[in-house]
Amino acid sequence: MSYGLWTMGLLAGILVMASVSAIAGQWVVPQVRLPAGMPHPSIACLPEELARARAAYAQPGPARDTLSGLIKQAEHALTEPVRFPVRGGQHNQWYQCDVCQLALNTIDETHHQCPKCKKIYTGSPYDDVIFARIHSKNLANAQAAGWAYAITGEERFAGLAREILLGYARRYAQYPFHSNDNKQGAEANKTGGHLSEQTLGEAANLSQKIAPTLDLIAGSKALSDADYATICDGLI
Repeated sequence: MSYGLWTMGLLAGILVMASVSAIAGQWVVPQVRLPAGMPHPSIACLPEELARARAAYAQPGPARDTLSGLIKQAEHALTEPVRFPVRGGQHNQWYQCDVCQLALNTIDETHHQCPKCKKIYTGSPYDDVIFARIHSKNLANAQAAGWAYAITGEERFAGLAREILLGYARRYAQYPFHSNDNKQGAEANKTGGHLSEQTLGEAANLSQKIAPTLDLIAGSKALSDADYATICDGLI
């Protein structure tokens, strides 16, 4: 049975248990455990799919061009230092002048100007919109680096992906919980997050970028067992 089918079966079982508990008037938190020794990759792709990607990269054609784009992105990311914002990102809806209702122009990460009245905005939530773009770039670079490592086997790419994932694992819980209504902590909407301003954004980052990237570099020399555990416990 594939892990996708296994997970679907697990979720179905949880729903059944929840229904039975609800009928009985009791709720018991079910025990949920992933299978020990899960092979990698199995989230970003299956081993057979990775083998086909490597074969496609080894010969000219449209498939190689697509994969080359990811590797070039990772190579470019290696030339720049990884920067982690001081807090999570905010929705782009805040990046406008309160009076003119026009999109702001970015002077730098902490100064934002209305193109009409020239008023300068600084601090939250304006800075946080720029932070969101940096977070998005970091995770996209980590994902590209993960694929670049998986396809080429070059440890330098795995090292970059590790640096980004580990950096967020060490910061995630320290980032204030916040929501898209620009509130933090206990005042924030429960649909908020730490890295993103919405639970939806957190879920998308986890399922599309963070978990697949870790899956792709899990067998690299750049990632120790301690690193893997830190990323799982602190970020995933």
